[in-house]
Amino acid sequence: MLKTKQILGMVSLTSLLLFGLQSYTTAQWQDEEGVPAGLIEQAISENASSEVEPDKTTIQTVREAGQQVPLYLIEFKSANLCGATGCLHVGYIPAGQNYQRVLGVYLTESNITVSNRVQNGLPCLNFPVPPDAVATWCYDGSKYALSR
Repeated sequence: MLKTKQILGMVSLTSLLLFGLQSYTTAQWQDEEGVPAGLIEQAISENASSEVEPDKTTIQTVREAGQQVPLYLIEFKSANLCGATGCLHVGYIPAGQNYQRVLGVYLTESNITVSNRVQNGLPCLNFPVPPDAVATWCYDGSKYALSR
């Protein structure tokens, strides 16, 4: 497994696509240099049973007005974390000395957008639902769940 500094240096940041179906904010996406090393190690150990391809992994830090803690969104595009339902996307928040996984979803495209709505201290997230709809997931205090 690659060392944390190698992973940090190789992780690339991608842009997220915006939809025109709802009112969205573009979030203040930050590059991987602001991502804590402990988070990367924890995310890999919790989600990957074999080696992760760092050049196919993206990490974004979401910080919105009204948000209490940063939300780290990680997209794994390694072959072992992708399948017929898409690639694994996870979200983590700080929890003491570690991080709490609050999101785990497989998506075929990398187009999660951040809603302008904040619930329980974290922004709601919009996920594409084929063919042309959007599902909004909000933080329920312990994890992200479909908003009704």
